[in-house]
Amino acid sequence: MESSESDLELISSLHNGSVLLPSSDRSRSICLILIILVVMCTFHFLLLTTCRFLFKNHEQLESKVIKSSYQATNLLINLLLGLYGFYTWMTSVPRMSTVIVTSKIADFNEFISFALLQIGYNLWSIPMGLWVVGESKAMLAHHLATLCVASISCFAKCGFRYYTPYFFGCIEISSVPLTVINFFKGNKEWAAKKNGQFNCLLKNSKIVFAALFLLTRVILWTPQMYDVLRASIMLCSTCTTIFCWLTIGSFSISAMFLTVLQYYWGSLVAKGVWLMFSGRNKKKIH
Repeated sequence: MESSESDLELISSLHNGSVLLPSSDRSRSICLILIILVVMCTFHFLLLTTCRFLFKNHEQLESKVIKSSYQATNLLINLLLGLYGFYTWMTSVPRMSTVIVTSKIADFNEFISFALLQIGYNLWSIPMGLWVVGESKAMLAHHLATLCVASISCFAKCGFRYYTPYFFGCIEISSVPLTVINFFKGNKEWAAKKNGQFNCLLKNSKIVFAALFLLTRVILWTPQMYDVLRASIMLCSTCTTIFCWLTIGSFSISAMFLTVLQYYWGSLVAKGVWLMFSGRNKKKIH
């Protein structure tokens, strides 16, 4: 109880001054986000052109070519974010127990690059998901919630940047095997020609995906997110302006929503693993 009261007093002091970072920092971040977005769109266009060239002699639908280039772009971006996140988290992020709560909330500006990358990535992903690949409503909501928390990490003084290497970097590694799985599911004709190799690779990809997802988005996610929500709720409760309350409140709500979504998806992943190893999921993908 004393610890919570002492943290609350420390957090209250963070409301002195502006809610946002200095305008020069915000302007620089906006420029970098635009550069990241242009680079991503260019990279995707190059992959799209490559896919069109590779499939020019095949009866491939344009939508399938576009989806394949989208998946390839996703795979490479998630791999980059995941490796960059794990490297930073392991080498540059101090243990949670050694960092005071105010520092976790308002310091670590050196990790703002993760927020920049996530904003650029999601600004590209949302229109692609809406008009090109037809992502589910849950996935689109995930993109919007991520865009919200990343924007606050990028532009607000209290941006919780201590946690960005993990939440905006490490967890993306689990999406790499998922992209492989989705690619094979979307190219069933090709997979049918190599049935034995396909089934083996698909099963291994599912196992790797399940292990990485449950590890990064459930097991390791939980203590990190508990710390985030504890601090953000205390910060929100001590806000002295409506703008502060709206900013930190939207951060907290988006973080809670993302957590519920990860747990829901995690339950589906765990169920799939149980069915796979219990021998009840004998159905093949045709």
